[in-house]
Amino acid sequence: MKNKTYILLILLIVISFNTIEAQSRKQKGLFKLAKQEYSQLRFAYAIPVIKQLLLTQPKDTNALVLLAKSYQNVNQIDSAVKYYDLANLSGVKYNSDIAESYAMLGNYDKAVQIYK
Repeated sequence: MKNKTYILLILLIVISFNTIEAQSRKQKGLFKLAKQEYSQLRFAYAIPVIKQLLLTQPKDTNALVLLAKSYQNVNQIDSAVKYYDLANLSGVKYNSDIAESYAMLGNYDKAVQIYK
């Protein structure tokens, strides 16, 4: 009886490791697809892929910045600023893209502050 319990426990552990590994491969595939769409200048196609990735990894700074840049390239500046700010909260430093987005929204004081 104990042997059956141990076998069942080991089987459950193996299944859980396989599930975690499959999720990790899926997330890497999503980010690769998003970068591919972005590099081919298909920003509108990259946005939903990145958002799907962020559902499982909301603090992924690379995905947040890529999403903000995609929004900026499709002229949805308010969304770009939102995701730039989320990336900043996760540790990304401000750069000229963020300042440019604030300036496009008319928030010149914040843009100048970032440029400095």
